[in-house]
Amino acid sequence: MLSFRNYFYGFWAAVGLILVAVFSGCSASRLGSEQDDRRVVLLENMIAEESARRDALKEQVSDDYEVELLRVNRRLSQVYGDIRNLRDSLSTMSTDLIENQNEEIAGKEEEIILLQKDSVRLFGNKKVEAEVAEIDRLIDRFKTERTRIMSNYASDDGLPKELSETEEERRQRSLNVRSRQMLMEEIQKDTASGELRQGSGFKVILDNQYSQVVTFKVTPLYGGDHTSVALGSRQKQAVYLPPGDYQVTFLSASRAINSMRMTVSGKKHIYQGESCFAFAYMPER
Repeated sequence: MLSFRNYFYGFWAAVGLILVAVFSGCSASRLGSEQDDRRVVLLENMIAEESARRDALKEQVSDDYEVELLRVNRRLSQVYGDIRNLRDSLSTMSTDLIENQNEEIAGKEEEIILLQKDSVRLFGNKKVEAEVAEIDRLIDRFKTERTRIMSNYASDDGLPKELSETEEERRQRSLNVRSRQMLMEEIQKDTASGELRQGSGFKVILDNQYSQVVTFKVTPLYGGDHTSVALGSRQKQAVYLPPGDYQVTFLSASRAINSMRMTVSGKKHIYQGESCFAFAYMPER
């Protein structure tokens, strides 16, 4: 079986090769907008996959684990001190008291074992957070490269370099349409009409685990109308959205209480046993 270290290095080596392939292909002479569209689709898929992996890891991190870890370590120090004091006092005790003292010491030692297990478990959150931070940096690199490719449409070698703001905005909108069309084609290869797709929209699950009514405001990052859905506590609903990046804002009593980024791409997900292309949930508090 491969060790974790070998797996870790192997994974990032593979990611490095993908980055080299994408970046070098984009820095070479332009071979046509279709290839650039496919590179954007590739980057979108990679962003979606890494985002899903990051979100899964985040769910493993306990709330306020640092405070709990500090409490456990303080208790460990206190129990070690109690055991030292109990052992130091054994020499001055009678036989009957020594037996009772030894039982108390044994109980303290059992508590130490449990506290040590808790300490190891809580410290594991730090490792997970470090991995999440590394994935965030990787996603930022993918997004930066995606933005660079998209911006090249406004300065193609065969086009004027100095564009008016109106012309640049028009070409940017054209790029967004072409990129979404390519992404939808990729998704439609693996998706039949029906439960996972309605028209140009793809299934996204919204889940309110909060104790109060929450409105999910889903806003496209690259322009377009937002979608708002109000869900009662413990309610879940599917909506159908075009491929792209979205900002999801959670509102309670018209006040924002949380937010998250969401990407609808060719990557399928299973959320609580249900197939979808993306999901957003307001956690329980």
